Amino acid sequence: SFLLTYLYTGALEEAGRMAGVALQPPSFDAAQFVCSVMQLADHFLLIHLKQWCESYLADPVLLSVESIVDIITHADGCNASQLFYVCAHQIGVLQDAVLQTSQWDSLSDSLKQRIAVELKKMGRMK
Repeated sequence: SFLLTYLYTGALEEAGRMAGVALQPPSFDAAQFVCSVMQLADHFLLIHLKQWCESYLADPVLLSVESIVDIITHADGCNASQLFYVCAHQIGVLQDAVLQTSQWDSLSDSLKQRIAVELKKMGRMK
C-alpha cells in the first residue's frame, strides 16, 4: 500500500501513515521499513523514491555502531551509491568499534574490500 500511495500521490509521509509506519522522527523500526521500500524502488527504477530512502537511511541517528553494517550491506545490495559512501565514511569515524562487531565479522570479503577502498580514498583507513 505504501508504494501505491506514493505512486499515486507522491506524498511520502502520508504513504507511511497509510502503511502504519511513523517515518518521523527516524527510528530503527522505520529504517527496516525504508530498507524494504528502497529494495522496491531499486527494482522498479523509482529514482526519486530511492534517493529519498538513501537520504532517510543516512540520518546520523540511524548510523550507529550496531546498525551501520546492516545499512551498508543493504545499500550495496540496492546499488545505493550515495548511501554506501555515507556509511563508509561513518564506518571510518566509528572504525575501532565497528571492526569489533559480529556484523562486521559476517561481512563478505569482497564487501570489506570495497569499504576499505572507500576509506582509503577518504584517508580514513587505519
